[in-house]
Amino acid sequence: MVSVNFDTFRLLGIYMPNLLAKIPYWEALIAALSPPSANRALAIGDFNTCHAFLDEAGAIDATAYYMDVIEQIGFRDLWRHRYPDRREYSWFSTRNNGFRIDHAFLSQDLAACAGTVHYSHEERIAGLSDHSPLILELAE
Repeated sequence: MVSVNFDTFRLLGIYMPNLLAKIPYWEALIAALSPPSANRALAIGDFNTCHAFLDEAGAIDATAYYMDVIEQIGFRDLWRHRYPDRREYSWFSTRNNGFRIDHAFLSQDLAACAGTVHYSHEERIAGLSDHSPLILELAE
């Protein structure tokens, strides 16, 4: 987790390890974002976490409940909020199983300033990355 404070918001860049190794990282992120310290904040990156049966075909992610915990402290998964029923994957395993594990969680105040949000799959398809980057625009 890398955190940068700008004049108008706080940006947290995230990369979490796989499986249960990510639990302390989730706990640190939840603590860092808990009110009142993060009233205008964005946590974005590779969380290696997804909602069962919605962001993955099955229910293999034992830490999926953190997706609910971060929402309970006032942060919104902007892409899922905009597309509540859509399935789109940002990473595929070697078995070609898709997962949406790259996210942007915005505080309520910052979510009100959010513009477009989408995954760009061209980079992954071209082999430049194994992930489809999440593109988020913020207005002032």
